[in-house]
Amino acid sequence: MLNPKARITIGMDRTTAVGLIGRLSGKEFTPKVEFANTEAGNMTTRLFYQFVNYDAVLVLDCKDGKVFQMIYWTKNNFGGDKQQQNKTARKVAALKFDSVMYQVTFELF
Repeated sequence: MLNPKARITIGMDRTTAVGLIGRLSGKEFTPKVEFANTEAGNMTTRLFYQFVNYDAVLVLDCKDGKVFQMIYWTKNNFGGDKQQQNKTARKVAALKFDSVMYQVTFELF
């Protein structure tokens, strides 16, 4: 059973975060994009999700099997042009999903 106050956080295991996103109605809407971090020589994966039951769009940046960055938008803000997306993007430390009220709250750094 899903915790009614589920959280996705920086540092969370990628597999755990992706599984939780799926249980929270998150649907990946772009292909995974992998790019090399030339300084560290590591591969980084960027995953994009839109949530069916929540007003949320989320980007997870993952490296070495962990979430190292999250960017959050409301659906309306993400649906705008690139300038609006850049202006309204929120880099967050955690997202909390209330599965009773279907609300999302975020924690900033």
